[in-house]
Amino acid sequence: SQVKYPLNGRWPLRTRVGVPTVSDTIETPKSAVTFEVLGDDKSLWKSEPVTKLDTFQACDVRVERVKVLTLVVHAADSSTHARAVWLEPVLVE
Repeated sequence: SQVKYPLNGRWPLRTRVGVPTVSDTIETPKSAVTFEVLGDDKSLWKSEPVTKLDTFQACDVRVERVKVLTLVVHAADSSTHARAVWLEPVLVE
């Protein structure tokens, strides 16, 4: 899945990514989940593959001169139980 945002490209993006436990019945993802940040369709950052619940990675990316910011989640094989979350993504002034 992915989401796109138009930017004026002045501030860095800060977020954390992972697959959180949201209830007692949540299972681990059936295949690895990878998060990626694209700036104008070019890869700016990519996470390590996530295979466990509650294992979060920090993302701090400069986006100067980026016109379109895209946040992408890739599931290696199956997207079953891949409840991927971008935690509080913000552009920091």
